[in-house]
Amino acid sequence: FRKENIVLWLRRKKGESIVVGDEIEVVVLSLDGDTAKIGIQAPQNLRIERGEVWLAARAESCSVLEKAKGMTDELKK
Repeated sequence: FRKENIVLWLRRKKGESIVVGDEIEVVVLSLDGDTAKIGIQAPQNLRIERGEVWLAARAESCSVLEKAKGMTDELKK
């Protein structure tokens, strides 16, 4: 992540939460050194993933789209 893209910096203690919109709540469940265990309460239809998983899927999607575009360009020739 890039610091300039962060909208809000917060410190939370165990049991405290962050509310996003009207339907999402992120709760700090426990702290162990530099690791926080969090819980997310959100609508079931909302996809929630770890950042690194989301970035990998996004990169893979971009790669697939680039390959498909290349194949389409070749077919047009």
